[in-house]
Amino acid sequence: MAASEKLKSGFRAVFALDLRSLAVLRWCLGVVLLADLLFRSTDFAAMYTESGFAPIEFVREQQKFYQWSLYFLNGAEWFQAALFVAEAACALALLVGWRTRLATIGCWVLVVSQHVRLPVVLSGADQLLRALLLWGMFLPLGAVWSLDARRRERPRSMRVVSIATAALMLQIAVMYMATGWAKYNEDWLKFNALGNILTSELFSLPLGHMLARYDWLTLALTRGTVWFEMLMPALLFVPLQTARLRVIAVVAFVAFHVGIALTMVVGLFSFLAIAAWLALIPTEAWDRWLGRAAGLGVEEGRQAVRKVCCRLSNGVCAAVLAIVLYCNWCGVGQWVLADPVHEWIYKVAQLGYIYQSWGMFGIVGPGDCKFVYQATLRDGRTIDLLSQELDTGLRESTFTWQQIPNDRWRKLHWNLLSDFGAAYRQPLAEYVVRRWNETHDEREEIVRFDMYSHSEPFKSAGAEDRYVQIILAEVVAGEEGGNFSRAVRELKDGY
Repeated sequence: MAASEKLKSGFRAVFALDLRSLAVLRWCLGVVLLADLLFRSTDFAAMYTESGFAPIEFVREQQKFYQWSLYFLNGAEWFQAALFVAEAACALALLVGWRTRLATIGCWVLVVSQHVRLPVVLSGADQLLRALLLWGMFLPLGAVWSLDARRRERPRSMRVVSIATAALMLQIAVMYMATGWAKYNEDWLKFNALGNILTSELFSLPLGHMLARYDWLTLALTRGTVWFEMLMPALLFVPLQTARLRVIAVVAFVAFHVGIALTMVVGLFSFLAIAAWLALIPTEAWDRWLGRAAGLGVEEGRQAVRKVCCRLSNGVCAAVLAIVLYCNWCGVGQWVLADPVHEWIYKVAQLGYIYQSWGMFGIVGPGDCKFVYQATLRDGRTIDLLSQELDTGLRESTFTWQQIPNDRWRKLHWNLLSDFGAAYRQPLAEYVVRRWNETHDEREEIVRFDMYSHSEPFKSAGAEDRYVQIILAEVVAGEEGGNFSRAVRELKDGY
């Protein structure tokens, strides 16, 4: 066998995906999109209308470079709501596999538009959702178990291989390797990073708090997580025993994300990650579970590849893959291309919203962060709007993750502490005051509002024993209806 044929055979063996696995990915994406829209709709007034804390012009002023969004075309509530409805329609079409390619493109365009509309609330789950939809546009997601499949001839093979299948596998592997590399630091290799995360009121669930009591366990999991994320994805690219090793990787990572979902608040990330791994279930596993479909072989070849996508889409997919891999390399590597090439690639990646940076929980930080919405009412009472407690003291706050409505608000508050989200502090404070006063009688109106953040050191070694208070924003309403407000970032140490 010629060297070129051996190379092609190896490529097909490693990067082949099963059409049934891609159908499962399609189902999962449809369900996640609908669930995400449902969660976002509960915050529609606050986050996506001109009367909320992030009007369109304000958001555009925060952009460091141009990014497009359909949401920027019209700020009217009916238009913003119409885009929600359009995304739901595309998600339903994707779920049932009707006009699957167009539905996937529509979902990607609408999701990107939605993310550009308010980037300060985005998380790793949103980045992963965009990535899966991006590669889904080039994949035969509707080839089987779909309405589209009922109108077409049965595929000659359940196995498909193309640039897009390779892109999806590389995307998944790169995400974990980059995340593992981001954890290659003292927090994870010297201290008990996972133990600290599981004691955090902002991210930990009850089961996580329980596991945090066992330092020996969280310390072992801390070290293991780094190497697991960096090394385990390599199983996907071993040309020997490919199917068996891939099943091992799928089972391991699904279990990994089930554990995360049970112990930590990470939004829809774990569900999306599981969906991505289910897309990699090999043909051999399906044939063993369901039996080989009558009349369907496992032949692969140039004709099958051409049926999946034309040469033009393969070329576009390859170019996008190169940009994505380069962006990920820039996040972990020391070497980058010289300008203007690097600048051009960066601008293209940002314009197409395909820029990626994976570093979830890479830097844990020295302390647990808590928030206080301290409001002084006209009747003289002082309460914390988050905990609904009277006369709240900063260090005595009983802040827990349940007091933040959902993952969007949690991410927003986390970003308020950084330069990225600093501009949103004052608009958020003013929105909170405005909404409270609209829904309460005059005696209970807020006359002064102070938004605080305070952190206390984690119990693990390496955390400095100091208390840090940050005043994020203040709103003072005068007796005659005047308003004076200011946003500050003041750090005070307490012991």
